[in-house]
Amino acid sequence: MGRIVICISGLSGAGKTGVTRKLKVKINAEEFSLGAICRAICFYMELNKITVYDKAIVNTIMKDPLAWRIIEGITCDPKIQNEKYARGASKLFQIPEVSRWCTEFLRMQPYSIGTKPIIFEGRGSGWLFPLAPVNVWLDADEMVRFMRKYKDAIKLDANTNFSDLVKSLSMRDGFEARNAIMPAKYMPGAVRIDTTHMTEDNVVAEIAKIYNRKIK
Repeated sequence: MGRIVICISGLSGAGKTGVTRKLKVKINAEEFSLGAICRAICFYMELNKITVYDKAIVNTIMKDPLAWRIIEGITCDPKIQNEKYARGASKLFQIPEVSRWCTEFLRMQPYSIGTKPIIFEGRGSGWLFPLAPVNVWLDADEMVRFMRKYKDAIKLDANTNFSDLVKSLSMRDGFEARNAIMPAKYMPGAVRIDTTHMTEDNVVAEIAKIYNRKIK
């Protein structure tokens, strides 16, 4: 493997996205997120009034260079960080062709040109790189996770219903835990960090310590 790989996995609300973005700056790394890629594809489909999650349609999008320029440009956009696009991303990942393409794309990145370490953020990203020198599973009390996601959701939509959000998150957690390639569950050997009572900065500092120990 050419570049140093850091995997940050965990269920919704454990703190993956915020921690990854701060860690990226702290250690001068690049970031890849399967969820962000799939959410961006969903946004592109919505933009082009494509409502059917058909594998032929999705394959056409994935082979279109112009579409990919648009998709790559919005993977870090806050407007796709909501439950609507998260549900769409989960549906997309059920399409075998999408699942295979995305995982192959991510697996190629450590061999890409460059010297910066790469952070792979996603519910089950650790399973893609089981030998990664830094493999972290973020965890938190279930209600704390739900409340974090609810606070994020109401910033975008004040009418978000907490019970509906919890139901959606629970269903997605259960479904994605059964994914054959990147199951959203703890990978044996990964470092567990319980973020329940930690700030993002605390978690970033803890992962940075692990990273610094591993690269020395």
